[in-house]
Amino acid sequence: MNVRWWPLAAVLLGLSAPATAGEAERSLPLGFEILVGFPATAGEAAASTVVVPGFVIPLDGPEGARGAASERSTALAQAVERLWATFRLDPGRRLQSSRLAALAPGRHLDLPSPAGLGLEARATLTTFDDEAAHLQVTVRRAGRVLADSAVRVKRGGRVVVGGMGGPEAPYVFVVVEAAAAGQPAVPRLDSGVTAPELVHKVTPAYPPEAKQAGVTGVVVLEAQIGVDGLVEAVRVTRGADPRLDDAAVAAVRQWRFAPARGAGGRPVRVLFTVTLRFALQ
Repeated sequence: MNVRWWPLAAVLLGLSAPATAGEAERSLPLGFEILVGFPATAGEAAASTVVVPGFVIPLDGPEGARGAASERSTALAQAVERLWATFRLDPGRRLQSSRLAALAPGRHLDLPSPAGLGLEARATLTTFDDEAAHLQVTVRRAGRVLADSAVRVKRGGRVVVGGMGGPEAPYVFVVVEAAAAGQPAVPRLDSGVTAPELVHKVTPAYPPEAKQAGVTGVVVLEAQIGVDGLVEAVRVTRGADPRLDDAAVAAVRQWRFAPARGAGGRPVRVLFTVTLRFALQ
């Protein structure tokens, strides 16, 4: 069994130039996920639990933002699950990075890629209105163009741009989300608040009865992380099977974090969504 965990940090990076006050008024919040997958290898069936990114929300934030975070985390997990199933990718091997940004038309964002692959990705916002956004998304590796696509993203929706990256990274996907009119694409950390950092994790045990019965699924949890970095509470926001749900909760309750920190480095209590995928290879 192997577990992979990637935090989602709401950090702006790689903007071509600072936006002016006028540009900020007509900018569009966008979310990007860079995903790299590898073909599944034949062999003896094994249980795998994969953890995909979640959202971090300070507990003094608006109540509605918390619900939106759980919903978007679930939607992202479902989208990733469909991609991996469609292309028959190894559920235990996934590299992923994320960026959030507000772009004005004509501005671009250099997207981060998982370390060691030499991928270069860029998104340029061309136009947007209340219905949709139009972007140009390019992905390159060692000078080779893997994807160069003009895409239309419905406001409040997402699209996927894909490319082949060679034997070291055969499948590369860029998931683009555009904010619905009047709403942010994803909840952001308050200014100056850092995400908690996982320092001790316990791998969720694949329940033997569920494994024998071939039960798989995605479990989305919402964990409350205290000022001491301990998990104070866990609740299931999307269940798969009671056995898998219980295993996920039992494991995450034992995780330990370096706490999130606010202004002046003061530890703060936050909500953190965790998505776990139980799969049989």
